[in-house]
Amino acid sequence: MLKEKILFIISLSCAVLAGFLMYFVRTVSAPLWAILMLTVLMTGFLFFASGLIRNDGGRYQQNTPTAVPLQRLTAAAAALCFFAAAVLRVPQFIRDGMIFSFLLVVASLLAAVACGLRLLVGELHPRSAPFAMLPVFFLCAQLMTFYRANSYHPSVRDFGFEIVVLVLLLFGLFLTASSKYKTRSPHVQRFWSLLPLAGCVMELCMLLFAREQLYRAADMNAATLLGMAGASLLLLPPLLHPVQQVAMLKSSDAEETSDAEEFSEAPTDPEPSEELSTEEILPESDSE
Repeated sequence: MLKEKILFIISLSCAVLAGFLMYFVRTVSAPLWAILMLTVLMTGFLFFASGLIRNDGGRYQQNTPTAVPLQRLTAAAAALCFFAAAVLRVPQFIRDGMIFSFLLVVASLLAAVACGLRLLVGELHPRSAPFAMLPVFFLCAQLMTFYRANSYHPSVRDFGFEIVVLVLLLFGLFLTASSKYKTRSPHVQRFWSLLPLAGCVMELCMLLFAREQLYRAADMNAATLLGMAGASLLLLPPLLHPVQQVAMLKSSDAEETSDAEEFSEAPTDPEPSEELSTEEILPESDSE
């Protein structure tokens, strides 16, 4: 387990390095071909980094005792981020009264409640699968609102990177949540956790070192950053412990399973056969 933790730190360091390089390319206003080439190289680099951690025999490790504290910590922190984003959106909704502001407030609250319910029921419970989808809908609302606020912006570069990061976060959370319904390889889960995390590192560098350039995009405020932070926190557990598939049995399947268990538990006595064999029907004289 110590080796996996070390490789986990190395993978996160690769995501930080990739995010910092993308921040550097963005601030120096590199040409488009350089940005595309670096993006391809960073994607291949993160794909290689996501394969560093190996499971023994490809087994999922989400039910191990070491995975539970990380899941609870990240879910609680994500719930706080989503709740704080909802609180910060309330004055905006009171000020403009637009339906998109109200949608973001409701979506942020639902994502916070979903993270809290995941803490209560546990990640391995079948009810955790629907709760894992609510942050995905929050990111859909965030992406739609952010694009609407910047659709008339004269420069695409001022908000295009944030659109890409939101799409990567959306796709990463979708794959993480859908793994509860359908089994996916650990390598794929780790890759789609590292790639959005690298984008979030780029946004963090923009906030710390180039704030005036970051806030050229409309609706890029503290509420948006908190929502992105909450989504990125939910991507940390699948990076170290891939999501285990949770079987969602139908009602008919559950009834058949319970009936089969009751039948197997009930003592069964051998029933006498009513049909007679051919040797008992035919008399011995006829055979002679």
